Amino acid sequence: MSALDDAVGEMVDDLLAEAGAVVSYLRGGIEIGTLTMSLQRQPSQYIDNQQGGLIEITPVDFIAKTSDLPSFPPLRGDQIVIGGETFEVVPTTGEKVFRRVSYQMTRIHTKQAITR
Repeated sequence: MSALDDAVGEMVDDLLAEAGAVVSYLRGGIEIGTLTMSLQRQPSQYIDNQQGGLIEITPVDFIAKTSDLPSFPPLRGDQIVIGGETFEVVPTTGEKVFRRVSYQMTRIHTKQAITR
């Protein structure tokens, strides 16, 4: 590994130590592993459900060490559960469901939908 890869690895370790939380990673509704991930919430969007209510959709990106992921690559429909909240892995506009930030770090795109 290069010095840059080593520095990125240390940065990811520091990020997860400071801002990480233990999550459960599910595929097909079955837990396939637990790992530490950092999450970044984006602003929510609200959609009329045509039945007098609103659906709140919150995009959330999770960042993890690629080597810690229980299965690679992440797949559409996988779920990440943290603190009783469930987030579904989905692609964002113009991207896949994940992006390799570096050799050692992966960003996974998710959304959480709540009917209000």
